[in-house]
Amino acid sequence: EYGVNAKAYTLELGNTDSIFAAFKQVKADFGRLDCFVANAAHLGIGMGTFSTDVEDFNAVMEANARGSFFCCQQAAEIMRRQKEGGAIVTIGSIQANGCVRDRVPYAMSKAAMAAMGFGENSLRLPLTPMEDATRAKLYEEMRKLGIEV
Repeated sequence: EYGVNAKAYTLELGNTDSIFAAFKQVKADFGRLDCFVANAAHLGIGMGTFSTDVEDFNAVMEANARGSFFCCQQAAEIMRRQKEGGAIVTIGSIQANGCVRDRVPYAMSKAAMAAMGFGENSLRLPLTPMEDATRAKLYEEMRKLGIEV
């Protein structure tokens, strides 16, 4: 309808082999990558400073920081070999600047995203806090495409 080729890929953010395989498939399917959106969000609800155990902390950081980092790394690796570069958009959170009670690991993970940079070779990496209404529209469109959110 819009004259563009796009495809959604499913991967496990806690599994780097899954991440690497997904981006290898992107390269095989299209030969290039123009845009990547990192929208990982393990919300870490109920995880305060004293109530969070190691396993829960690691789950939040693995999805929001580690997994997103390696996805952006793999996207940037494809893009940096393109003359035109590409765009990587990371979906951040206002909590990166200070968290609400009982979401400490989440805030820390989003601060890690804010610190990430792949600004070499004409890549753009804006950190984009997403408003709830925008998120709802994005999720609605994803559901229409059959993507489970």
